Amino acid sequence: MKKRFLFIFLVGINIQSFGQMLRRNIDISFSTEPIGILNKEIFGWVLTTDGHWKGTSNTIEYPMANNNDKDKKNKRHSIGQDNFESIQVFDALINHKRYWIYVKFFKNGNYKYATRQKGWKKRMDVYYYIVDPFLLPNIQSLNDNEPYVFFIPTVATGQISNVKQKEIIELIHSSLEFPLKSDRLMTFHLRVNKNDNKAQFMICSLHKFFKGTDGIIRDYRIKDHSIYGKKSMFDHLYYESTYLNLLNVLPLTTKSK
Repeated sequence: MKKRFLFIFLVGINIQSFGQMLRRNIDISFSTEPIGILNKEIFGWVLTTDGHWKGTSNTIEYPMANNNDKDKKNKRHSIGQDNFESIQVFDALINHKRYWIYVKFFKNGNYKYATRQKGWKKRMDVYYYIVDPFLLPNIQSLNDNEPYVFFIPTVATGQISNVKQKEIIELIHSSLEFPLKSDRLMTFHLRVNKNDNKAQFMICSLHKFFKGTDGIIRDYRIKDHSIYGKKSMFDHLYYESTYLNLLNVLPLTTKSK
């Protein structure tokens, strides 16, 4: 166990551990391979309208207890109100400052003929966040079974549609506009139990000032108020994995302030 923690620490925190970098110009360097991946043992949970919890691999379904025939035929319901194939973290140097790039790969799609629900075409989309890793929460310091919400400033965010995994760094680089500026917050919901090796979480993008939740397929609202960015979100939905899995995409230490 100690060896595993040391490996994650060295890979995730040491600025000398960039490995092979993709050089774009004198001011930008992106790692060509992710330094962390979260893609195994993931379940999405949602509280259904009849008061039961429904769990599905890598997907948070809609909260209806029983779908009618029309809903079952709707391909949009097959991708849930949110899902992800993997969350990958890349290392970056931008203007000589270190950043992490969080990339969420998720299934999406659209109907060619929406009113008739015909011509469904599926695709892979991504949502990305570029953040200062030293502002991320230190997962080891969290109290067991207590819900937390962290609002991490981003220098850039965005959604890119119909992507191939091997092209993602190229696509993110080409989508950036300089100077980097963002009014969005990477919002990290966390509840862990280190002794039982459990972790519940959700990542989304919220604006500093205005309403609207990005980085998910559908904003879950109660009485026209989004549940994202609130600790009470855990009363309605969340992803669940192991505590050790989540360590792969969060640092073990943060910069002292």
